[in-house]
Amino acid sequence: MKNIFITFLSFVLTFELLSILSLSFPNKIIKPKTIETSFNSDLNTKSVYLVGDSFAGHGYPKIFKEYFNAKSMNFYDLSEAGTELDTHRIILDSLNQIKPELIIYFYNIADIVAIDEPILNHQKNKQTENKGSFLNYLRKKNHTIFLIKQLFHHVFLATTGKPTPGSNSYNIPKENVNHKEELQKIFNSIKSKELIIVVNSSFLYGNNPKNWVHYDMFNKMKLNNNILLLQTVDIVDGPQFSISWRNGHPNDKAIDLISKKIIKDYSEKFLMK
Repeated sequence: MKNIFITFLSFVLTFELLSILSLSFPNKIIKPKTIETSFNSDLNTKSVYLVGDSFAGHGYPKIFKEYFNAKSMNFYDLSEAGTELDTHRIILDSLNQIKPELIIYFYNIADIVAIDEPILNHQKNKQTENKGSFLNYLRKKNHTIFLIKQLFHHVFLATTGKPTPGSNSYNIPKENVNHKEELQKIFNSIKSKELIIVVNSSFLYGNNPKNWVHYDMFNKMKLNNNILLLQTVDIVDGPQFSISWRNGHPNDKAIDLISKKIIKDYSEKFLMK
């Protein structure tokens, strides 16, 4: 029993140390390129802009740049990891001034927190934050506890096909439905000649976004005729398309399939009119 305890304690201390060290190195975040240069371009009618968070990054910009440059169109990557709907609206409102040829907007369903932040557990009942501060610290900052919570969440997903009740993942799909009218208004207010909206859900193991309430809502949205809306779950679906069991972002295989679908549908809807 003593040896088991020592082994477990060693694992916890090692995991905590490695987690802390990993946080001490800054992440390389791709910053949005300035859009001021595009305002003065004579080719704005042939310009394409990519907007979104980390779900729009990674391999998409390179693929889209090659495709649209081959079509004699400018391509600007304005995506940035860690941004949410409020930041995207600022960028989209700026682009409305020039009305470009095409905007590809990657909307992550988690970005709804920019409209309704209290849906996040750690933002509820802020007045109670100071109570039991040490326990709050352990609950939020302890990497071992966080890992155990993730494991429990994934087991629940795998067995039920739904997120753990009360978790952020459980609340977010419902909040997208609650804010349907506002999202619809935002999408329809984007003033580009053509617009592609790519709705992203997590690819974590056990996820079944087609069974979640937001899926049908997006499919039934009343959007302008110049808008093409795609849901990535209709293109790729399953844990084999995520970066890892803890990271629900699309891997290279998923990005390849999704980008091909976007290009194919863009060509059929807008280029073959």
